[in-house]
Amino acid sequence: MVRVREAKELDDDEDEGLMQVKLYSYVDSEWLMEGLGQVQPDSLLANQELEVLTEGDEPQVIHLSKVPECNGFQRQGEKVIVWYGAGTKQWAISFQMAGGCTDIWEMICAIKEMDPNAVSNNDDAWGEEEQNEVDVESHGDARPDEERFEQEEQKFDLPSMELSNLEEIERLVKEAAETRREAQNKMDKDLREMAKYKCEAVCKQVSENGYFERMLELFAMCEDLSDEDSLKRLYSIMLWLVMTAEAQMYELMFQEEHLDRVIGVLEYDPSLPEKAEYRDNLENTIKFKQVIPLPEGTLDLVHKTFRVMYFKDVVLSKVTDETVLGTLSTYVTFSGVDIVERLQEDGTFPKQLVECLQSNHDGEDYKNSIALLKEFCNMAKSLQLVQKEALYKTLIHHGMLKILGSWLDADSAKLRREGMQILLGMLSQHTFLIRKSILSAKKGNEEHLLKVLVRAFGKETNRGNLMQLMGIIRRILSTDDMDSKQNVEKTNLLSMFYSDCMDDLIAPLFQDQFPTIRENLVDHERLYHILGFLSFVIPPHSYHSKNYVLSKSILRRLTAVMTAQESKVLVLGACRVVGTIVGMKNEFYFRNMVKSGVFQPMIQALLANENKLNLVYSCILEILENIRSGNIKLLVTHIAETYGKQLENFKTSSVPADLILRHQKNIVKTYHLMLLGVLITNFQNPEEEVSDKEGEDDKRDPNRYRRDTGMDEEEENYWDDETEEAGPATEIQPPSDLPSFPSEKAPTFKRRLVDYDDEDDDDCVFPSAIQPKKRQLTFKTNFSQATS
Repeated sequence: MVRVREAKELDDDEDEGLMQVKLYSYVDSEWLMEGLGQVQPDSLLANQELEVLTEGDEPQVIHLSKVPECNGFQRQGEKVIVWYGAGTKQWAISFQMAGGCTDIWEMICAIKEMDPNAVSNNDDAWGEEEQNEVDVESHGDARPDEERFEQEEQKFDLPSMELSNLEEIERLVKEAAETRREAQNKMDKDLREMAKYKCEAVCKQVSENGYFERMLELFAMCEDLSDEDSLKRLYSIMLWLVMTAEAQMYELMFQEEHLDRVIGVLEYDPSLPEKAEYRDNLENTIKFKQVIPLPEGTLDLVHKTFRVMYFKDVVLSKVTDETVLGTLSTYVTFSGVDIVERLQEDGTFPKQLVECLQSNHDGEDYKNSIALLKEFCNMAKSLQLVQKEALYKTLIHHGMLKILGSWLDADSAKLRREGMQILLGMLSQHTFLIRKSILSAKKGNEEHLLKVLVRAFGKETNRGNLMQLMGIIRRILSTDDMDSKQNVEKTNLLSMFYSDCMDDLIAPLFQDQFPTIRENLVDHERLYHILGFLSFVIPPHSYHSKNYVLSKSILRRLTAVMTAQESKVLVLGACRVVGTIVGMKNEFYFRNMVKSGVFQPMIQALLANENKLNLVYSCILEILENIRSGNIKLLVTHIAETYGKQLENFKTSSVPADLILRHQKNIVKTYHLMLLGVLITNFQNPEEEVSDKEGEDDKRDPNRYRRDTGMDEEEENYWDDETEEAGPATEIQPPSDLPSFPSEKAPTFKRRLVDYDDEDDDDCVFPSAIQPKKRQLTFKTNFSQATS
């Protein structure tokens, strides 16, 4: 039995919080707080259940024990009751007030038929178990205190490093490492703090008083004696020390005089059929090639960093603990940063590296120089932004971009890929350096990097490289990160690209026949990337892209791509370009779209894919919906009048029908507005003003009263009727080409001419200022007989 000390009383008012408790459970030799709540006396009396509910408006059950099924009920002090649950798990409740504890204790004793006074406050019942007391504080976090840490530290006192103690040392180190792994998977603050304390205690003892050095001496002795059992014990100890993930332990292991022997200890893995040969590989198989002479201190750091990388990637290849691998990766990263900073401070290394790449163009030394530049740039990625910018400026100043351009023109796909990866690393955060270099080369009448990239894209035969090249070109031309201060640079860059490079880049779009996937997969994918590039540049480069699209008849080429229809991928790419252009909402684009006939292959593709519901189908429907919702009248009229009959039987979506309905409403609205204009003209001025001007009208138009032969008899009677004011409302028939409406929905002219369904339509209302002064006419329409 573990004794729980009394909880401190937080409130002197015994009338409040009488049943307020803290619930604890005893797990792994320590008390863990489960939560705060209220004990329910009613449940204890009615159902013989010790129930603890959370506080608040909607209480929830955090614990429920059936008193008859539980054993070992004891009261400790005035405010604590402990017992064993049905599953032999020990529980405790600490009351805020002693009165509440007394009431609940008497109820429990009545159910269990116990004498409350005989068991209560029995301080002599614990015997030797008093040493395991745990302090349970009232209404505070159950955190291990200093005494518990000291006890744990005493438990983890490692014995002396001798062969006879290896088993005990292995047990203690393994326990510390496994506690850390367990705490990592649980959201338990106490467990995590205890695990950290155990690991720190173990690593502190191993690091002090030559303990670790003695362990490595034992390893050398056991290896000489071929003591397999002791070597396996040492392997286990070393592995569990690694699994503690303590930076202090890694610093000790990676010291130059220790690292080789640490790797040697880990060669004796019991799970391997035979001993590993890590040290032999480092000394004999792996060769270090020094392309450029390095300072002595920097060279030693390079060797050490490589061995740590080998240790992480090869020796610990079976380790999957994310904390361990993350700590080791951080160590390697900072070591790489230290190397780059030293070489950057030296000042001569960047220049020597670029000169070495410029002088050699073949052979083993050239390949080693390429590998060195790649590794150097990879390490530079972890530098601070200011340091990285200074380094890239130095490399560009010495001509690194020219070297990368020559790599892009190389025959080796691997070399081209290396150049692209270095460029992508520079473009990730320092795109402005590349742009400045391109504009400087243009001013100097030199071949700039964009020209090289476009040429490389046109002749690239590797699909992966194609994607990377297009990504680099997009990143350079992405002007989202250019502020207003860079408007001149932005204009110069785009003007240069559209005049020098755009024709070469999209040249495959102007060929007579387009490649299919079966014929030429690479050329097919190249054209798809070009279509994607057009979708990318049209919105941000609005001025330059609009001029280029209209002057080069790009929409006609998109029509040709969609007309071919051998490849749905290319049709999809072309449709996306059209969708982008529709989104620009530019009248010049819309007229060019109608003129180029780009919607004809799109409608055909939509009908062909109606039952397939693929990306082409979705893309075209989205374009039609954007046209309808935006009420782009030019395109709505063109599609409805040209392709309306083809879309009549389209059943899988309502978008085409809604677009045609939008066209019909536009016609009705236009007619009503025209009629409103006539009414405003006829009724704006009073009759007296009109009669005063009859003489002038006669002089201007001698045939004013001549009979209009185009009027039928009904129309003549309408204008000749003098009893119009008292007669019924006269019907005005719309033109015969208006769409038909159901008779019950026929709109009538009152104050509003038409009620439109969509919220974006305007209401047509007679203004009060233009109401006729002497006679009031009532108009109504009858569309039930009109034909569409």
